[in-house]
Amino acid sequence: MANLKPIQYTHGESFWRIHGVQYGGKSLTVELLDGLLPAMTQAEAGAHAKANPDKFTAQDLPMYFGILRALEQQQTEWDVSAPVAFLRKSMQDNYLMTLTGIAYMPKGEDVVIHGVGTEKPYQKKVDVAGLSRQITQEDSACLEALVGTGNVGAVDKVFRFINGTPTYLFRVNYKPPAVERRVARFDAYADVVGLDCDGDPQDPVTSLGVRRVAPLRLQAPR
Repeated sequence: MANLKPIQYTHGESFWRIHGVQYGGKSLTVELLDGLLPAMTQAEAGAHAKANPDKFTAQDLPMYFGILRALEQQQTEWDVSAPVAFLRKSMQDNYLMTLTGIAYMPKGEDVVIHGVGTEKPYQKKVDVAGLSRQITQEDSACLEALVGTGNVGAVDKVFRFINGTPTYLFRVNYKPPAVERRVARFDAYADVVGLDCDGDPQDPVTSLGVRRVAPLRLQAPR
């Protein structure tokens, strides 16, 4: 089994190149920086991503989940222990920022916003508010909107692969009197992985740096 070795980056940093990341209905190749980005608010992280499309930036929650899932699915082909160990430590030591936000609505469905502050943000409406607890089948629609799949077993399997613990969904437990905006972050402890959908967007926290690899363009023969 071959090692998934880090590739040296031009500024003395290094990254892992990960293929087969499912995101937005496509299979992508992305690069995961082997260090964390400076702490930023969600607005700052979104502005940085928008201004630096070819650099390592924060991403939305479906992209991060796609990376974790690709590593879980490829563990029999590659020795992915190094990036998995980095991800586990990063999750255990930090509340990792994402460019996914939740607008908790006083009435009706809540709004999940991906790509906050970027060129092309997009939204999904779903009930997010509720009890904070271990994910169950009742959370299928919510998970579909948050991470890109409603397969509760698959979500739990991926996070157990990273941290060896069950997955909990932490969220606002009430219908607010006015629209209440929160940030989605993720972290891990000795006994749980947390999908934290109740963070303050104004709190500066670190994030995983990801860069998308442009697909190769084949030239037609002359």
